[in-house]
Amino acid sequence: MLRTGLCYPDFAAALKDKAQGPVAWNHVFASASGDIGYYESGHVAIRPDGQGILARRGTGEDDWGEWISFAEMPHIKNPVKGFIATANNK
Repeated sequence: MLRTGLCYPDFAAALKDKAQGPVAWNHVFASASGDIGYYESGHVAIRPDGQGILARRGTGEDDWGEWISFAEMPHIKNPVKGFIATANNK
């Protein structure tokens, strides 16, 4: 459903309240007034060793206990380059 009159703060607020599931998602936004934006949402673990590329040992010492806050997730509004590109890779 297309809704008019939405702005970037509405977009970010909707994601904060609704998109905090176990999977990280890329969301893009464009408004009739010309604003564009990007926000990643979901649960992303803060890993004790800062890496996360190796299998965990199973001893509990490297268990994930905290999540990156919504405010710290990657996001941007109206980038200087004038466009946003997103993919599931670096």
